[in-house]
Order: sequence, then C-alpha cells, then structure tokens
Amino acid sequence: MNDALDPTPLARPEPLTPTGNGLNRRTFLSIAAAASAAGLLATAEPGRAIAAPAPSILRTGTSGGTTRAQYLVEEDFYFPNAVTDKVLTVPSGWDVRQAGGSLSYSYGRWSKVTDSNPGLPIVMQRVFTPHDAGTLYVDFRFEPLTALSGVTWTIGNSSVNAIVLTANAGALTLQTPTGAVTVGSFAVGSVVGVRVIADVDLDTVTVHVNGTLAANAVAFTQAATVLDRFTLQTSEAFVGNFYFDAVRIHHGFLINESFVTVPTGALPGDWTTGGAGAAFSIAALLGSSYADRYSLKVDTTAATQPGTVQRGFAAQSGDVTFEYRFLAPAGAQDVTATLSAGSQLGVRVTATAGEIRYAKASGAMVRCYDCKPNLWYHIKVTTHSQGGTASIAVNGKTVADSVAVPAVTALDTVAFSVGVGAQGTVYLDDIRLSPTAPEPADYVPAPVPMNTGDYLVGVQTFAGWREGHHQGWDAISPYPSRKPTLGWYDEGDPEVTDWCIKWLVENGVKFEMACWFRPVDGIGQPIKQPYLGHHIHDGLFNAKYKSLLKFAIMWENVSSGATNSSDFRNVMVPFWIENYFRDPNYLVIDNKPLFSIFSLPKLKDTFATAPGDLSGAQAEIAYLRSAVQAAGFDDIIIITPQIFASTSTLDVDAQYRYSVGSVAAMQDGYRQWQLTVRDNAFVDVIPTISMGMDQQPWALTPGSWASVSTFVSNATWVRDTFMPSLPSGSLGRSMVLVDNWNEFGEGHFVMPSALAGFGYVNGIRSVFGSGTPAANLAPTAAQSARMNVLYPPARTQPLREVPDPAKSTDYWHSWTFDTDGDVEGWTDDSNQQIPTVQVQGGALSGTSIGTDPGILSPDHLGIDARRAPWIKVRMKSDTPAEFLYFITEADTQWNQDKGTQVYIDTVNGQWGVGYIPVWGNPKWVGTIRQIRLDVMSTPGNFSVDEISVLNVPLVTPALLVNGAYTRVFQPQLASNGTPMVPAAYVSEVLGGRPEWRPDQQWFVAVVGGTTLIAQIGSSTAHAGANVIHLDAPPILVGGRFFIPASFFQQALGSTVVWDPTAQLLTIN
Repeated sequence: MNDALDPTPLARPEPLTPTGNGLNRRTFLSIAAAASAAGLLATAEPGRAIAAPAPSILRTGTSGGTTRAQYLVEEDFYFPNAVTDKVLTVPSGWDVRQAGGSLSYSYGRWSKVTDSNPGLPIVMQRVFTPHDAGTLYVDFRFEPLTALSGVTWTIGNSSVNAIVLTANAGALTLQTPTGAVTVGSFAVGSVVGVRVIADVDLDTVTVHVNGTLAANAVAFTQAATVLDRFTLQTSEAFVGNFYFDAVRIHHGFLINESFVTVPTGALPGDWTTGGAGAAFSIAALLGSSYADRYSLKVDTTAATQPGTVQRGFAAQSGDVTFEYRFLAPAGAQDVTATLSAGSQLGVRVTATAGEIRYAKASGAMVRCYDCKPNLWYHIKVTTHSQGGTASIAVNGKTVADSVAVPAVTALDTVAFSVGVGAQGTVYLDDIRLSPTAPEPADYVPAPVPMNTGDYLVGVQTFAGWREGHHQGWDAISPYPSRKPTLGWYDEGDPEVTDWCIKWLVENGVKFEMACWFRPVDGIGQPIKQPYLGHHIHDGLFNAKYKSLLKFAIMWENVSSGATNSSDFRNVMVPFWIENYFRDPNYLVIDNKPLFSIFSLPKLKDTFATAPGDLSGAQAEIAYLRSAVQAAGFDDIIIITPQIFASTSTLDVDAQYRYSVGSVAAMQDGYRQWQLTVRDNAFVDVIPTISMGMDQQPWALTPGSWASVSTFVSNATWVRDTFMPSLPSGSLGRSMVLVDNWNEFGEGHFVMPSALAGFGYVNGIRSVFGSGTPAANLAPTAAQSARMNVLYPPARTQPLREVPDPAKSTDYWHSWTFDTDGDVEGWTDDSNQQIPTVQVQGGALSGTSIGTDPGILSPDHLGIDARRAPWIKVRMKSDTPAEFLYFITEADTQWNQDKGTQVYIDTVNGQWGVGYIPVWGNPKWVGTIRQIRLDVMSTPGNFSVDEISVLNVPLVTPALLVNGAYTRVFQPQLASNGTPMVPAAYVSEVLGGRPEWRPDQQWFVAVVGGTTLIAQIGSSTAHAGANVIHLDAPPILVGGRFFIPASFFQQALGSTVVWDPTAQLLTIN
C-alpha cells in the first residue's frame, strides 16, 4: 500500500488551519488552486516519501565542461511499478497523486493519464539529481486523447517553478514573467514532442515543439539557482486523458539526439539538410522500446546529389566522444559521418560496399570492419586531441585503436551524408557528442582475477536495474536487506559494470550469462536495442575491464517480444551473431559460442504449426546452428533451464536451472534435488548452485535463503561429488552456473549486498579458486554517488520486511495417522499417480508412479486463514516435497496462484519437519476449504507422520477491513484511547483511491464517489460537503497518516467495531 515515510513537509504558501482547531471552511478547490498557483502541490502518494533535496555531493551541473554527459531521468514507462501498491499504478521513482483518476499502461507500449474527477487534479512529480550550473535538457512527449484544458508541465525545485508549460484548448503556452506566450498547437490524437533547454546560469529557457524552435532564451518564470524536479499536473476542472510515454532529462552533451521529441514528419529545426532530390523525415521504427521508436530517415533513391544533414556545436579543442547508429536496409552506400572544424575535415567514418572504413591522417580510407544490410550498426569514435589520433568501435568492439586521423584545431560540426542510388534509404539515430570526461582518480581499482584451474564458473545475471525501464528500485528499497553494496545503481554505467567485473573475477567467476529480451513490438524489423540491453550495450561494451570476464546470453523467450520463423532467421539470429557471438569477449568453447534458450516449451509453441508440433522448433534450432557455422564457428552450444519430455529431440546440448528455488537453502534437500535432476535429465546436466529464493518484492511470497555456510557446503558437494558423477565429456564436469547475480525482485542474488555482504561470492572463491584472495573492496560514498544518479537521491520507501508470524502448538486440524488403516480422510488427489495410500506404523505412506503426486485433505476444513499462518509437515521421501496447494470456500479452482513451496530438508530415510508459510500467499484469505500436499515431483516413496494447521492468534491490536487481515498495518490508540487506523490502507481496501499532500499535511481519498479530506492535527475533516468532527486529531505514526477509525463510519457509513478485550478493530 501507499505507506511510505513522510519527509519534512514542504514550505506552505499560507497556513491552512491558522487556529489549529480544524480545516478552514474555504472550499477544497479554492485552497488547492492557491497551492497550485504557488507551485507547491507536492506529489507523494498517501504517506509515500517525496525525495528530499540531495546532499551537495550529488549536485552535478555543467559549468566548466567538467561534468560527464549523462541522463538524470530516462523514463520509458515501459513497466510502471504496480508491485508496491495493488490499487494504484506508480512508476518507480515518481510521486503520484491520483485520487481523482488513474495511471494505466500496456507493457512496453504506452502509459496513460486519466483524470476522471473535476475537483482533484492528477499530479506526477519526478525528483532528480540537482542541476545547479549550465544547461539542462528536458525532453517529453504526450498525445491528447481528449481535449486538454489546463494540463501543466513544470520544472523547478521545492520552492519555485522556474519553467511552466500549459496545454489548453489546442495550444501549448510558455509562462514568462510578463505573461503566457504560445509555443505550439496540437490536435486530439496528435503526438506532441517538447524539448526544454534550461540555462541555470542565465535563468533562461529555450523551447522546441515537434522539433521546431518555439521560444529562444526566454526568462524563467521565477529565477532558480537549482533545478531538481519535473512535474505534470492536470487542472482542477479537467476531465479527460492523454498518453504520456517518455521523459528524458540530461546534461553535459554537446549533441544528444534520439528524436524522442520529434514525431513522424519533419527533421528537427537545429539540423540543416542538403542534396538535390534528397528527402529527410522522421520515421517510426520498432526496433527498440516503443518510447524510443523515432529515427531520422534519409532517402536518396531519387536524388541527384548525396543527401547531407549537419549540425554545429560549441567548438571543442579537447577530446570528444561521438557516437551514432545507422541502418541501411538494402546495404550501405557511402553512408558517411564526419567531425570537422568548419570546412576542415577531421574524423571521417564511411560505410559502403559491405565495409566500414575510416580516414587516416593522409586522407586514405582504411577498412576496419564489415557491414551487412538490414542490421543496425553502432559507431563510437573517441578522439585523442594531443596525439592526433582516434579510437573507433563498432557494435561494442574496438576496430581501430588510437589510429592517426586528420588534425584539426577545434571541432565544431557533425555531418552525415548518404550516397545516391537504389541503396539510398538509410536511418540514423542516437547521435551523441560530448566532451570526453576524464577517468576519475578514484576509479575502480584493477581487478586481480582468481585462478580456478579447469573449473569454468559462470553467474547468471538479470539487467533490470536501469531506473525508468522496468519495475525499478521502488520495488526493492522497502526490503533493506536486498540493498546492493553498489547502492541503487544505474544499470548500464560502465563504472557499475567494472565493479561487478572486479568482484566476479576476483572470486573465481569466469563468465556471466545475461538475460536477453527481444523488443516487444516490431516483428520483422531490425533490432536497434534489445529490451533491458543497457548492461551489455552500454555497460559491458564500454567497461575498462571487460576483457577479464567472458559473457554469454540467454534468450528469455517468455517475456520477450513475439517472433516467428522469418523474424528469427532474418532479424534475431543475425543480431546475435553480429553483436555478441563475434565479440572477442563472448564465451566460445572449442570454437562454439555458448547460448541459452530460457524455455523450450515456449520455443515449441512459438514455432509450432499445430498443437504439440515439434518440427518448427527443430527447424529453427537447425537454422541457428547452420547460421553460426556460416559465420565461421564450428557449431553452437545450446543450453536451457526449462525443458520438457521431448527435449532430446530438439538438438539441445545441456540443461541447468535459472532459479533453483528455496530448496537451495537446505543441504540434503538441495543435494537430492540436484541428483534428481541428473537422474531424470533428457540431456547433459550443468550443475546450478544457488543461495535460495524469496520473491516478496515481486510476487509477495516468502521463501528461504541459504546461509553462507550452507551455500559453501552445497557448492563443495557439487565440486567434489556431483560434478565427478557426470558422464565423461559432459560439459557439467567442468562448468557450473551460479543462480543468480542480481535477481533482487525474484529474490536470488549473490551480488554483495546488505544481506550477506561478500559472503556468497567469497564462498564461490573458497570452493573453486586457489591462491591468495583479493581484498573485498566496496565503493566509497563519492564513488557510489557517481553510480546512483537515475534513482531519485535520498528517496525513502516504507519497510516491508515484516517478521514471520509466531508459531503455536494449537491446531485447527492435526492429522497424525496414529491408527493403522485410518487415512483420516486423506486420499490420492485423483490423478492416479499414487495407486495406494495407506496408514501403517504411525505414518501415511505411498509410492508415486508419476511426476505430480499429491495427497488431498478432507473437504470443508473451515480454517480461518487469518489465524492459520503455518502448516506443519513431518515427513520423509525419496525426493523433496514440492508445493502445498489450497482452495477456499470462495475460490474453488486449483491453480498455481494458490500454492506455496514446501521446505523440508529430508532425504535418505530421515524424518524432517517443515513449516509451510502459507501466510505469505496473497490468496490465503477467507475460509480455507481443502489443501493438497505435493509430496514429490518424481516417482518414489514417501511417508507422512504429521500434517497440522497451526491456530495462531492475531497479533494485537489487530485490524480487519472487509474481512481482510494485514500483518503490515496495526491500529494505534490515540492519547485519549481512540482507535486510529492507517487511512490509506483502509481507503484502498474499501475500494478507494488515496493520496497524500505533504505541502498541507492533507490526506485525500475518493471512496465510492465521496471525497475525503483530513489534516494532521485537525479536529475536523470533510466527507464531500459534510464536516466530520473527529474523536481525535490525525497523527503520523512511523510516517503514516492515522485517523480515528470512527471517521469511516461517520463519512461512509461503514460499520466500525472496537473490541478492547480482544484488541480487535473491525471495519466493514
């Protein structure tokens, strides 16, 4: 729920309650309008923290040209975080007020703002690292779906709005000290792109709308010495909706053009074009994220002269970094990029006739790489002014290192040209130029790799931690034990990658296997950037120490965008070969790249011509092998973590696990699990060692983590017992995969963190390494500050790591099977995988003949889920128990959602006891009707001595709202004995939408069409037009807004009952 800590409130334009005795009788709308005009409508969710201004160490202006070029906000709204709140969609890092409407989104495609209440505006605010000198760029885009009236975007700080743009009646206006000026017009259904260029030194703003200069060096509305927040706000009267799908805030670049703010049509006005007959336009392509869908199209197929496009920039005599991407669908013909000083040519790179060439100092062209049709190429040039040289990289691979180039005095122009002819359709994108920032004196110390002999240790990685592109750090920060030692880091920052490389290689890891996601849309269109590709393409490819760590990729084909045979062969496979397999740092074994496909069942379904058909998947794997061989490799090694019975027919080389699960927290259980995998494998097995799994941030289900000692013990067993047991020649005799480096949301991670420090990685080193270990170095505060930019500085979130419920010896039901022949109502679950269930010798026993054996309890158990947090099981089995499933009186369908993993460390004929944490399953509510215990996942024998459902009293004082019990929130008693409740939580359970206004210390919610307003310290509140006299003034408890429970009875007619004896508060 929206229960984040409340920071120091913002300054108020005027007191709302001068006497302190209640809400002022002025209307809510007039008060809100005054606050809006003052620019003080702060935007935290009910209790959600607004980030405080960052400490000075984080302030990064651009004065003196010393600041590195970087993004402060890079928001795609690709996957807005709907995890921390089940009612309100809240993008990570944003503070949102949406009591009067909603945010919605389609995964990877669009996000939408809907204002449905004429009295309550929608407000979205993003605090960013303070910018206090030089020029700041703010790019955003919107598309009206209805007429817009008073929708405002502001840039400023906690005291002033320096820049104010308003969309009203088809016009976009900029507020100036003397009034509003129109900067653009728009129509419903049209995409509008806005670029704001703010000069903090001069207090002026320049605005481009759809690429056209609309206002030049206009004075700020209010002077500001620092800019640190961007706000979107609808007006009080507005009702309607619009798409809002991209925000980019950046500084330090001389040129940064990804065409985010230029919808299809004309070229941005700050670029000039030439060439008789050449056509220039902005086109939509879907080779990257939907928010990044625009590229510059140059068409010279009907031209008589080469098409040219160029732009000037402030003259640079020092080193610069220049990069761009181009796509030539029919093959490049004289696609040239140049850096020059006026008419004096400097660096020149040309793609033509299947080659990429650069100009030497003499002007002669030198081939440095090949160039194929219909592939995006990323060119990066770094100049070295003192030596008159440059280094050139293509798709992350250095192809010319410190080569002599034509000498010029001061570069000031970038230009592109496209030759005339049938191949003259070319797309350009991601054009960036910046002064090359010097390496910090305190950069990551050089790694000292640990020797592991013949062991090839790899770690699996998930690159989901670039803020603005996935669920984000807001989902993780409420769980402080998961905080990385790197902090809330920026995925894709090479310095982040170098720290990871250091920690990995110094602890015996030789390669990483990174998740790879196809963009959601664009089947058949060349891929420019994969989804979540920042780690590889921006971080790893630019890392200083990248040569020390090999990498491989796992095609995550479940969450990736769709594909088909043509797309797979003509788009995906060529992209993999060019960008990864050909990279000198890609893991290649015996001239065979290592490659993983996440799910073979999904692969089968993707290419099947009919249900169950395997021929399609077989054909695509055969094609992949042939394409890799045609690229010069002997073959490819294909491995997979998700298999099925026909795996061996798909020509896959080995299997492993992406996530072992909580069984890894056990010793005997983990070992028996790994042996079971081996004994039932369809192909070779690569062992997977793991620290367990706990999915609370994303799935809200608890799990279990291995202690460091258990982790080391299991890894030692893998090395000494399991790997030698594999067949001769098996890849698993030398290779082991670690689960996982940084799956903080799914809850399996060995990256140094608050949970275990360097314990897990040091454990890998102690088992597989030899020699003197390197010291465990962690970043300093200054180093961390450089790597923690995209997540709002000083942002805090509510803690959600609640303690486990207590256990008891009182039971709802306890089956102990003490009487021979009496199964006490338990049976096979009707799938006929346990032919006989019997009770003998004090235990219920059976033999499984399948892979999904389960035993079913008696029906209509009548268990109150609120008071039954644990199920105790004492059993033994040939292989570990898997899951316990349940149905309720209200939900009688058996499914995975109503299942909880079982943890019982028992094998080899020994009894084990486990407490199954059903309390952590969100579906464990109401009255539990029946339970099913999946005793194993393989054929074998089992015996169950006891199954008991614990009856545990509620933690008091307890709160029940509409019958729902929460372990996170408890009622509080005011000084006069009045029961107080967390207002946001109660409002949401009652079907409402709450928000918190720290500027006025207001709580606001809309429940059943009634607007509720209350204030800290006030003895009155409002429910619509009605004044409510409160039994006690609202208070903040642990940063959460608490109000008398009786308020909901007075305001909404809810039934509120407080039982002081039972310490139970009920609201219905």
